[in-house]
Amino acid sequence: MRVSSFTVKGTSDVFESLINDKLEKGFQPTLCLAYTDSLFPYKTAAKILGEHNIQLLGTTTAGEISDDKVCADSFSGLLLDIQPDYYEVVVEHFEKGEEGEAAERIAAIANEKFKNPGVLVYASGIGTNGDAVVNGLKDNLPEGAGIFGALSADSFRYTNISVFTTDKEELNGVGAVIFDCDKVRMSGDSFSGWDGLGKTHTITKSEGNILHEIDGVPALELFESYFGNLDYVKQKGSDTVFLIPGIYPLKIDENAKEYMRSVLLYDDENKSLILAGEVETGHTFRFCPTPDFGTVKSTVNHFKKVADRIGKVDCVIINSCAGRNVAFGPMFAREIKHIYEIWDAPTSGILALGEIGSFPDSDTYGFHNVTCNLLTLTEYKPNATG
Repeated sequence: MRVSSFTVKGTSDVFESLINDKLEKGFQPTLCLAYTDSLFPYKTAAKILGEHNIQLLGTTTAGEISDDKVCADSFSGLLLDIQPDYYEVVVEHFEKGEEGEAAERIAAIANEKFKNPGVLVYASGIGTNGDAVVNGLKDNLPEGAGIFGALSADSFRYTNISVFTTDKEELNGVGAVIFDCDKVRMSGDSFSGWDGLGKTHTITKSEGNILHEIDGVPALELFESYFGNLDYVKQKGSDTVFLIPGIYPLKIDENAKEYMRSVLLYDDENKSLILAGEVETGHTFRFCPTPDFGTVKSTVNHFKKVADRIGKVDCVIINSCAGRNVAFGPMFAREIKHIYEIWDAPTSGILALGEIGSFPDSDTYGFHNVTCNLLTLTEYKPNATG
């Protein structure tokens, strides 16, 4: 499978010239995975791909990854010359709170289409429940089926979070490329690189993604005992709910599986924290400090070990958290560069509002925050005959 990465800025004419140039040079892609700023004329770009019979799954982002660079205001992605019968592109609309049902419908299509499916999935909408998307897929796909992807974004504008194909767009939708994993190997992992700070705490009262009490103490009070008063980030137009930057996440231990939850908001009246994903009463966690170069090094070294296990790949897709970019600052670009250098293969991806993928060194899949989720695609080669 040949794969070519691309990134363009400005107008859709630039993208059309890029496609025409590749076609003239004999490259015949059948599938495009696209990551775009919501202000780029991506609908016109989608139409261009459709005119050339190139199928598409695209999503808006909080930033785009293109090979070894982190981009903004771009239309970036991968062009693949994969056999059309090796995959299926599907987008399902959902009403508010029904994203899990949309994921179940995608799982049903996957099971009908392939005996051994894997899914690359993106979910649009404001406040979309990533746990529901993962569970809707995981509970209905064959055990161990690959599930990778992210929650879409739009550079924190919160006006146009979209998934789209060449002829369909959903502002509240779950979009997926379903791969035949007897033909295409989906391999990857998730890793945060963060180390916990201080003592281990217990969640003593929670409801979905709302954390009410920690160690029997109102969650906001304990949070501020670590990190200080947070009134300086008061949300405009609200007296009780305040924004918190994407720092000081919770590293949660669930039956020997670790995952991250970032704090999105807090409720000053109820003294609760509002997280970017669900947590359960009884689980334990530690807060994480501001990241440093050691966090980047730890993440890169983890994926080097993943590469030793996987070997050569056709392309790499990075689904990384937008909050990670905020917290890491310039170190984030260094992390992406060093991950790209591991495989030196065509690479693209999204800065997202939440990541979907395996737990570290595991074939169990879940929803993550402030984590780098990585997927590699490799076409299986037929056995050589003598």
